[in-house]
Amino acid sequence: MQAQTFPLAMTQQYIVDQCLAEAPPPWCYHTQFSYHLQAGTLALPLFFKALRQVLARHPVLRTRFSRGTGGAWRQHTDADPGPQPRFEDISGQAALQQEAWLERLLLDDRNRPFDLLDAAAPLFRSYLVKRSAHTVQLVLAAHHAIFDGWSLAVLLKEIFAFYQQLKDNPTLNLAPARYDYADFIALEAARGEAPEAAAFWRGHLARHAAFRPARGSGTPPRDAYRPAVCVLPAALLARLQAACLKQKLPLKSLFVTMFVRMLQDESGLGQTTLGLVSNGRSIALKHPLTTLGLLWNMVPLCVPALQEDGAQWQAVQAALQDSAAFAHYPLQHILRDRGADQLFHAAFNYIDFGGARILPPGADFTFLETGGLDQFHFPLYLLVGMHPIDRQVSLVLNYDARCYDEAWTGAALRRCLERLEQLCAGMGC
Repeated sequence: MQAQTFPLAMTQQYIVDQCLAEAPPPWCYHTQFSYHLQAGTLALPLFFKALRQVLARHPVLRTRFSRGTGGAWRQHTDADPGPQPRFEDISGQAALQQEAWLERLLLDDRNRPFDLLDAAAPLFRSYLVKRSAHTVQLVLAAHHAIFDGWSLAVLLKEIFAFYQQLKDNPTLNLAPARYDYADFIALEAARGEAPEAAAFWRGHLARHAAFRPARGSGTPPRDAYRPAVCVLPAALLARLQAACLKQKLPLKSLFVTMFVRMLQDESGLGQTTLGLVSNGRSIALKHPLTTLGLLWNMVPLCVPALQEDGAQWQAVQAALQDSAAFAHYPLQHILRDRGADQLFHAAFNYIDFGGARILPPGADFTFLETGGLDQFHFPLYLLVGMHPIDRQVSLVLNYDARCYDEAWTGAALRRCLERLEQLCAGMGC
């Protein structure tokens, strides 16, 4: 694979700008994924080989950024395989010692931010830690400017699939992957200014009312940025799915509705605008489902405040449907067209990798525990994720501790759950 150089995609540039802005939150756009894995029969050397070769075959994981003398940013993919996964063996330690050791590893990784200003610095790291004869901890860390959630699913799927193949033929080797992210950059450039999309967003934001939370002047400690997290009880999730079937509305719009309610409680405005992560994996790409990189945009969703939850849900779904055709229009263009530096203080992302089928048939792996970090620069960021294996739904509310605190975010999540219960009860579900 030859070294290549390309301009940044629009969302990449947006993220870089936010990371280099004055005083972003700690760990801003530093993504980290940690998996405690158990296998009935674990061939550790083969699993490590699968990890090394899958990571080495993807040029996007060797991306580096640089800024030219004119200020224009470029991204470069190296020809060499890049940094190797770090391997550690802590199998001789007791369980509590292992947990403490891993907590330090994760914190040390977070406290080593990816350096966008160093043109030689990699933007991806990985670790494999042996915990016993049958268990390992897999940790992947990347700057969000080169990696999105679907890329994670693709990467995990390839690692497990190649490991299965190696168990049958240990001498197999993987061929390098094509740099498909260049296709995404080319598609974005070909779309140009898109006057129809610009006109839509002007109309959509006609009733936009700005709101900014109060921000303290101090510098909170880094451990003040721990997100509020809750896992939906299985019984409540089943009732929500029944309500969705009854209303013929998707689960995603229901969670957006609850987030809108949270923001309405805070602002008291008759209109709420939030940032919505939108999928950029267009069918116009050659390989939309297997391309690695950052392939999403963020758009402002503006929704009126309605008294009844069912009507609010319908309004949110209508806004989602109306904006879907124009969700590729870059946020920077929307901000430019309105002469604004920002339109929202809160962002929402819904992740469901159910269709990715991460574990191949016959795989004997079990996900004992999963964890992660996905910190945006916004004062509030709600990530709703459906686990690809057990289908549990987690709500993770990240917050800037200069604007919010643990008590506020915890109470806000509890109110969300109460509203979801009330909505199900009101629909007879």
